[in-house]
Amino acid sequence: MFARVSRFIASVEQLDEGLALVREAVAPRIGKQPGFEGLMVMMDRQTGVAYTISFWKTEEDLAGSRELGEREAETAARDFDVGVDVGNCEVVFSTVPTSADQQSLTSEPNPNLWSHGVGAHRESRSGR
Repeated sequence: MFARVSRFIASVEQLDEGLALVREAVAPRIGKQPGFEGLMVMMDRQTGVAYTISFWKTEEDLAGSRELGEREAETAARDFDVGVDVGNCEVVFSTVPTSADQQSLTSEPNPNLWSHGVGAHRESRSGR
């Protein structure tokens, strides 16, 4: 799996408007791209810094979405007058379920899904 990570430096007041733009316009557009796996948005409401991470099945899918991703970032920078940094990388470790895991969760529970990683560690620390 591969990811595009974007960091936006905005004013705190712009965060909700930016989030609405991602939900209503950006996510539907990139969701149509081949190999799209998902999108996360994270915000620090104290500083105005926001991150988006889009996930892609293959490096080729990530590369194929590059033009659209750059265009979306440039549009945000222009429309909101914010600083934007964009990077591409390979996901080498994750405890976040993949789309295949999500599909198995909707049909039959996958008992191995949380047998490793954060979920298991959290349980062991709480004594459950």
